[in-house]
Amino acid sequence: MPILVVTPKPGSRNFSANSSRPLSMPLGGLNGEDTAAVGYMSTGSSLVDLLARWVRQTPSACAVRAGDTQLSYRELDRRANAVAHQLVAEGVHIGQKVGLCGHRGVEAVVAMVAILKAGAAYVPLDAAYPTARLAMMAEDTELSCVVEIGDTRFPLTQVRTVAMAQEEAGTAPALARPLTGADLAYVMFTSGSTGRPKAVGAPHRAVSRLVLNTNYVSINQDDTLLHHSSLSFDASTFELWGALLNGACLVIATPHMLFSPNELHQLLRRESVTVGFVTTAVFHQLAAERPGVFGDMHTLIVGGEVVSPALVRSVLADHPPRRLLNAYGPTENTAFSTTYLMNDLPEDAETVPIGFPIASTTCHVLRHDGSRADVGERGELAVGGDGLAVGYINDSALTAEKFVPDPFGSGRLYRTGDVCSVRPDGCIEFHGRFDTQVKLHGHRIELAEVESELRALPGITDVVVTKQQTPTDAQLVAYVVAASDREPPPAATLRSLLSDRLPRYAVPAVYRLVDRFPMTPQGKVDRSALAAPQPDRSVEVVGDTLLDQVRSVWLRTLRARGLTPVIEPDSTLFDVGGTSFDVLSIHDELATRFEAAELTPLDLFTYPTLRGYSEYLTGLLGGESR
Repeated sequence: MPILVVTPKPGSRNFSANSSRPLSMPLGGLNGEDTAAVGYMSTGSSLVDLLARWVRQTPSACAVRAGDTQLSYRELDRRANAVAHQLVAEGVHIGQKVGLCGHRGVEAVVAMVAILKAGAAYVPLDAAYPTARLAMMAEDTELSCVVEIGDTRFPLTQVRTVAMAQEEAGTAPALARPLTGADLAYVMFTSGSTGRPKAVGAPHRAVSRLVLNTNYVSINQDDTLLHHSSLSFDASTFELWGALLNGACLVIATPHMLFSPNELHQLLRRESVTVGFVTTAVFHQLAAERPGVFGDMHTLIVGGEVVSPALVRSVLADHPPRRLLNAYGPTENTAFSTTYLMNDLPEDAETVPIGFPIASTTCHVLRHDGSRADVGERGELAVGGDGLAVGYINDSALTAEKFVPDPFGSGRLYRTGDVCSVRPDGCIEFHGRFDTQVKLHGHRIELAEVESELRALPGITDVVVTKQQTPTDAQLVAYVVAASDREPPPAATLRSLLSDRLPRYAVPAVYRLVDRFPMTPQGKVDRSALAAPQPDRSVEVVGDTLLDQVRSVWLRTLRARGLTPVIEPDSTLFDVGGTSFDVLSIHDELATRFEAAELTPLDLFTYPTLRGYSEYLTGLLGGESR
């Protein structure tokens, strides 16, 4: 029989993620108020108005903390008011888009709230992105200006920039601009198959639906949320607004903290973190290295890629968080659309479902003709509800193609392109994609975009890019057909050229030269038949210096993923194809070999070149070269 999956309306607070068992804590930090009324208020109100509630009720409570820097709700409000007045004085109008350029931190939170107070929508921008990509993002969103955070500078001179006022703001009056839940709150970008990133615009109500009066997580003013996601990653909306709209405290992790299990565990305990999100790739690494690291939290949410049942069981067997959730959702439906409580995962489960829709969210599994699929039948997942984006900014054609009228109710649906099915109990299973879009380390990547950029490089006739699993992680692999009249550039050059065109996460790690591509009987490239890079950990140490020994460990780690790089003294690990997920393996081998207990994984980020890291290690060992 056909099935329609719909969650309870706001106000149904007696739902757990997987069943109707009551949660142990009140949901949404609503303090016993009428939940149906508050549910309406939350999606009808702006984020500014919802935040003001906590400024009035708990003005002295901690709103955000990073190390020794802390702002109360009152202080955050005052600082944001001052910056909002600064933006208005610079000519920012209601409904405009304002760029936010800088790293996560207290100042970034102030700027984000200020942009909303000024009536604009914030657009996170990573200054490390290629200039050409930033130019497309600025053009597509018609930025009014860009707020620069700290010492970060936006590289495009044609866009007006605003340096945040640093002085304390004790007298700035509140800035009240007429906003509702339907107004635009932010714009975030996803990979586009045409080579142009897509600008997804989310309204205020989409964010409040994510964190208020919902049925999958309980957050109140006694909680502390961890913020480690990049501002341009939509999971940051859960971290930031999950804290600020519930009167909780937002604790900001230092860069790369998640790749150092010991330091992360110390932070979680020191700050009494109770709620957090990590990408699936980070979860897998931590589950393999230190499965009990999240045991003091009451809720950990995992999302971004397919989760390993074996590693879930490792965490569940070793001091697990009270609620371990698998979350699924496209950026077009504001971070999360469904969740599954993995504490209930059956012992014989071979996959982890994506679960059930969160409150105010509708899910349909559709056939190609748009009709609903039967139970167990595979089809395309379409999602709708209050979390839905307004569409793609300044791209009405693509918006009309992907955001379609809901034939089974009111409103619209976003067609995700994900292949799913529904079990008899209503739980949704994920089976893959209809196209070549992939998720890597939580980032959505259109392989067609990467292939298009590679084909534009000299010496390349054709290319196919795939995502392949390695023993410890996943990576992009590019298979290149060279032009007949010239050699293609070496892998290091290709990697460097692509880094000027694509974000780092979308640059393939491995490059393989092939004569031709295997084909299916239908005449399409058979991606599954492309030979995977062969791991080779046999590395002979050449030279007797400590730098030579460190180089051999780097090489061994990278060759295990099929890479064959040339590592110069001034190369960084990331220049030669390494990722943050290689750091822990390298650290463990070096710390053991040199008996260097003081060495931490974070040192590889602090001293990123082979020469710099080797000199630091030499100093740590007292000048010895063992």
